Order: sequence, then C-alpha cells, then structure tokens
Amino acid sequence: MTAGIGLIPKLTAWIRIRRPLRQPRQAGNLFRKILAVRQHGAMSVDQPVPRELKVAGTAALVTLEETALRLGLSQRLPAAWVVGHAAPEGRHYLWPAFWHRLSHRPDIPDHLRCELLIQLRTGERVRSLLDVLPMDFDPLEKVTSRDEGQQVVHLLNTELSVSEWDSQRAEGASGAGSPSGC
Repeated sequence: MTAGIGLIPKLTAWIRIRRPLRQPRQAGNLFRKILAVRQHGAMSVDQPVPRELKVAGTAALVTLEETALRLGLSQRLPAAWVVGHAAPEGRHYLWPAFWHRLSHRPDIPDHLRCELLIQLRTGERVRSLLDVLPMDFDPLEKVTSRDEGQQVVHLLNTELSVSEWDSQRAEGASGAGSPSGC
C-alpha cells in the first residue's frame, strides 16, 4: 500500500505533462482510476507484504537468482556475477518491498519484489532488487535482532547499487594508469 501512495503524485504529474486533459469528463475518469489505485494498492494481491527481514547465504542467493532467471522475472542479477563478486560466506539480506504480478504472464505466480543487500568479497556491500517466489522466501532465516535490522535498513538506503559499484570499479580501473591532475 505504501508503494502505491508514493506513486500517485508522480503518476498524476506524468499524465498531466504527457497527455493534457482535453475534456472535463477525462478529469473525472482519471480521478476515479487514481482513487482505485490508492484504495486497493498498486497490486491487488490478497495477502499483505511480509514484514520480515530475511538473510541468505551465497549458495541460497545464487539459487534464488537462478530461479528468477528460469522464470524470466525482471529483477535479478546474473548468477555468474553473484558467484564472482559475493563473499562465499557472506550474509545477504532480503526485504520485501511489494507484491509483483505479471498480468501478461498468468503462468507466473505472484512474487515478492525484494530489496537486496549483498556482501561482497571485498567487504563492501551493494544493493539490488530481486524477484522471489513466496515459497522460496518463507524458508529463509529471519533476522530477529533489532540492531542488525536497523543497520541493514540504513545500508539499504546508503550503499551503492550494483550498477553504481560496477561503474566506479570500471572508472577506477581505467583511470589507474593516468597521472593525477591530467
């Protein structure tokens, strides 16, 4: 529900810019559509989003990434990237953001779009998104420490994304041979 509320102002602003209202009747229809999204949330899934921070080892994370790839889910990393960069004994955290439904693919069940915090071999952490089936999310270990949970939430809001981290790393590698100040 909270994801839907943040979306409403952006959605209405985008619609006004991209497609100005030409008739007063259109304004009423648009208002009814926005109100329906606010009342029912962005996804009309029957169950609430789990409010549990989960932790997975690297092997479990690779399995989740491979499952997302096999199902053709859109939010995932290549398993080879995870194997190459994730700490082998690392703790990786998943926080469900919202339910995701692929209405154009009814064969794919509703799944959770999770924020993901990955511990890297270098000791750094990066954030990403991962689509996870509920049956794969439920058995993961639940984080019960309040301090650990608060630290993870802080890191999810401050750490670099995978693409930002990759870009910084590429810039560092290309600029390593050039003298300073050039």
